[in-house]
Amino acid sequence: MKSGLVSVTFRGKNTDEIIALCKKNAVDVIEWGGDVHVPSGDYENAEKVGRQTRENGIEVFSYGSYYRLGEQKEWKEEFKKVLKTAACLQCNYIRIWAGTVSSRNAENAYFQRLEEELKQVCKMAAEKKMNIALEYHRNTLTEDWQSALRLIKETAEPNLFLYWQPNPDISHEERMNELCHLKEIICNVHTFFWEKGNIRKPLEDGVNYWKDYTHILKEKDIPYMLEFVKDDEEKQFEEDMKVLQHQILRRIQ
Repeated sequence: MKSGLVSVTFRGKNTDEIIALCKKNAVDVIEWGGDVHVPSGDYENAEKVGRQTRENGIEVFSYGSYYRLGEQKEWKEEFKKVLKTAACLQCNYIRIWAGTVSSRNAENAYFQRLEEELKQVCKMAAEKKMNIALEYHRNTLTEDWQSALRLIKETAEPNLFLYWQPNPDISHEERMNELCHLKEIICNVHTFFWEKGNIRKPLEDGVNYWKDYTHILKEKDIPYMLEFVKDDEEKQFEEDMKVLQHQILRRIQ
């Protein structure tokens, strides 16, 4: 299993600083975010960041875009920019968001509209031999396993996958149940330990929880990427990465 970093964890650091931090901590893979570090449409920057990442022995696993289904009038043109940016990074996955409406409040018409757009987005990505991954997030159509599974199954594109991250608003047992239903389509796990109310805690405090999650996913060769460490501190990241690599991932390899 590969350990990784989601670059938005350190929005205040530049790309050179993030690459150096990853190299120092033996990080295998990275997801470059599209809001600060690799903005969509800045192709020269994307090529440079991708090249520098690989030169330092780190794989660019994914492009963490902020493309949201159902939000752009000229969505094809917007997604073309995202797709070309990801191609310049030379990654295999593009993260996008399943709208802005909670699955609990979404009407069928909204669901179907996003599904149609998602199908076309997947086809555009497939032409470039890339995969699409939906963020698993509150207040979207992929905030719970039932809606996420429905969206992916009804879209029915072979290059469509799902991220997963623990929702702090639900119980540990509910999270494990999610994973049991979703594990076949998960391609990436954003790793952190938060308590209810989005209170960030050291990853070490959640080791037993994460052992349960990785046990469910033990047959999946997917990266586990640290995201949003306590107090946004570099020292906390280094401690969390050691916990991820030596206490959580090593036991399933």
